[in-house]
Amino acid sequence: MPRTEISKYRDLLESSFPHHRVSKTAHVHRLRQLWTREDWLAAVELLTLAHAIETMNGIDQRWTKKHVDKIVGRDTNELIGSTFELNCATMLFDAGLKPKPGKNNSPGYDLELVYPDSYKAFVSLKNHDLSSFEADFRVRCRRFKEQMKSIFEPKGVHPFVMIEASRLPNDSDWAALEKHLAGVSELAQELVLAQPCEGIALGYNLLRPKPGTTFADKPISSQLIVKSKFHDNEQNNFVSKLERAAHNMRDKLGKHDNTSNIVCMRVNPTASVAYLERFAKEFLESEHDHGIDGVIFYQPSVVRNPNNTSVVSHYTRVIGSSRWDQDKHPILFRPFIGVPGKNPSRIVIQGDGKQLLDNIEGYFFQEGDYYQQFVLKEGTQSLSNLAPGIRSHLAIGDGSAISGKLFAEQEDLLIL
Repeated sequence: MPRTEISKYRDLLESSFPHHRVSKTAHVHRLRQLWTREDWLAAVELLTLAHAIETMNGIDQRWTKKHVDKIVGRDTNELIGSTFELNCATMLFDAGLKPKPGKNNSPGYDLELVYPDSYKAFVSLKNHDLSSFEADFRVRCRRFKEQMKSIFEPKGVHPFVMIEASRLPNDSDWAALEKHLAGVSELAQELVLAQPCEGIALGYNLLRPKPGTTFADKPISSQLIVKSKFHDNEQNNFVSKLERAAHNMRDKLGKHDNTSNIVCMRVNPTASVAYLERFAKEFLESEHDHGIDGVIFYQPSVVRNPNNTSVVSHYTRVIGSSRWDQDKHPILFRPFIGVPGKNPSRIVIQGDGKQLLDNIEGYFFQEGDYYQQFVLKEGTQSLSNLAPGIRSHLAIGDGSAISGKLFAEQEDLLIL
């Protein structure tokens, strides 16, 4: 992207979100987090937001301003919902369609698409962000990683720990896992397996540096991987939201000739699109009138390429009924930055130099810090982003380290 374009979007963001408004938001506010980061992923998300504001200002300035105000507000659900509405409308516009935002209190829909033959598609936009179950799971994992480091740091060893749970761990499980690790006197080169509690396996061994590098003595390097079964209600919550959206369209909008009613739902990367698609097909083919003619699942995620670079993928899965002729009246999306995803997000976890878990359907967590020892020599020593959640640092020798600012600490999307 040319520097002039970047400068234009930066100015647009600063005028849309004045510094004093952003600085007054809480530290956990997602826009503020992106504003203060310097990595590539934060830049992608902010540039995409700026492009959406610019595009939709040209279509409906008042509607756009309403969403800008919600983005800087205190309600996280409104922030995510408003950025999704802006981004979705923009992707439709960039794909050559003509999205028209619904007016205040529009019955049952958010966007109206008008085709050259006067056919109309009414689109209800719904967002399903990270669930409270998964958010709590991640908090517990990060807490466990800190405990793991405190156990092995006095021993001066670099731990690699992997947990695989056939059920969602509770407080007692985490305590049992921590107690087991605390009793480990040394780490072997080969993976040692244990089962401190029923249904939860624990593996650990000495973390190995990538070939040609050496770990610093301190800070210690460490890596934790956790895979867990979904909470029993995780996927059902998606289904409930889809049902409510469809029935809202049925009750408030109804069905009319030369129109179709579509629900478009943004789902997070851990959602099983295959599971949701099966339900959507049953929903659309049911003998009961649920009020809609199609369902679209939109799943943005960060994917890793074979050359170890990352890119934002925008996957869409469109499921339609016989009432909606998709060939004549398609709904297409064109992302501003990133690539159209060919498949749903596929979770592959790597660690200790090899692929460990593939195509996971469940909660997962991966976080690690690799402290490469600085060596005084000619030339440069580079840092690489080894995998999502794995941070690479250059240790100086006195316990301090240099980190790569361009790498995202966690490759989680905050507002896309």
